[in-house]
Amino acid sequence: MRLFILAGAIFCLSSQAFAEPLLTPVQSNPRSLMEDTSHRIMAPPLIAARLHQSGTVVINVLVDLNGLADDVAIGTSSGYSQLDAAALLDAQGWSFPVSGDVRQRTMAWRQVTVIFPPISNEAPVKADAWPDDALMVTGAKIPSDFVLPKRQSAPSIGGYPPVARRKGQQGSVTVEYVVGTDGWVENARIVKSSGYPLLDAEGLISCAFWEFSGPATKSGVPVQFRGIVNLIYKFSD
Repeated sequence: MRLFILAGAIFCLSSQAFAEPLLTPVQSNPRSLMEDTSHRIMAPPLIAARLHQSGTVVINVLVDLNGLADDVAIGTSSGYSQLDAAALLDAQGWSFPVSGDVRQRTMAWRQVTVIFPPISNEAPVKADAWPDDALMVTGAKIPSDFVLPKRQSAPSIGGYPPVARRKGQQGSVTVEYVVGTDGWVENARIVKSSGYPLLDAEGLISCAFWEFSGPATKSGVPVQFRGIVNLIYKFSD
């Protein structure tokens, strides 16, 4: 069985209609031994760092008989989707200390508080802040004085989340993103969930790595723009 992750515009809903299918090798998260099994300090993901967001996320982890994460879920949100997504994806690779005969062990849920400390003194961008006045370029008519940058490559996305793969989770997640006046993706949000938090988290975090040749311009002046992509996570027989 192979794993496919496809990306395309929101108006291309059938797998045959996607002009830029991506085949991404399955990658396993490096295991992180949880020496402190109650807290973990992490650097914020790229978009959250650009938005000066910090906070704490409580992750519920189902630990198997070997001390590995069998399932993960958000216990308490940080209030920022990027931080929640980063913590959830990281939790798949956690490894907890075990002792005694394996036959005497039981699977159990644990709670871990993930801390994303502030990395600047600037006020964070509010979680619900969104530049609705920025031009939406997906499925829209582009004004004659508006020049879009070239996309350096098809949207790059990470590997299939290991826990989602093991549990047979498949689906599509629709992500709206904002490209700033510096040509970088500066924000992203889920506009249609896959129904699986790990697939949503992977799609959301991956947006930070999409590359454009520069900013869009309107009459020669750099401006923000918005776009939408539909990311499909599925197995192929």
